[in-house]
Amino acid sequence: MTHILSIISKERCENMVDYIKRLKVYIRWFQDLEINYSLEQEKLKNSLEMTQQKSIEIELLLKIKEDELNSIIVEMRRNCSSLQEKFIKEEAEKSVVVAANDSSSINYIKEARLRCSDPYEAPSCHEDTSHLLEGWIIKHFTSLWLNAVGLGRV
Repeated sequence: MTHILSIISKERCENMVDYIKRLKVYIRWFQDLEINYSLEQEKLKNSLEMTQQKSIEIELLLKIKEDELNSIIVEMRRNCSSLQEKFIKEEAEKSVVVAANDSSSINYIKEARLRCSDPYEAPSCHEDTSHLLEGWIIKHFTSLWLNAVGLGRV
């Protein structure tokens, strides 16, 4: 009977050793798995940080480009306004030249001067004539300006 107990005991001992060996293998496998997961987690964390940094850089570049474009737009609007003013001025000057060459305007001015040929009335008459001419020029410039900005005639 002791022999049988010894065999059973020996068998149990071998089973326990085998069980302990398997446990060690499993523990090592789980430790390796945990290390791999930790490494993967660290890689993902680094990738996320890099992506966030790139996103911040891109947002900054977009903001800079937006500011540049806004300043270009403001400058172009100023240039457009300046060019519109120059255009209106040139059109007005052109109209004055055309009006000066227009026979009806010249005849009107000549008739006004002839009416004012009386030397006693000449100063007041000349003032009236220049006032009429100034009124006509102002009305003409205003009409040109309103046409240029798209508001139509006076």
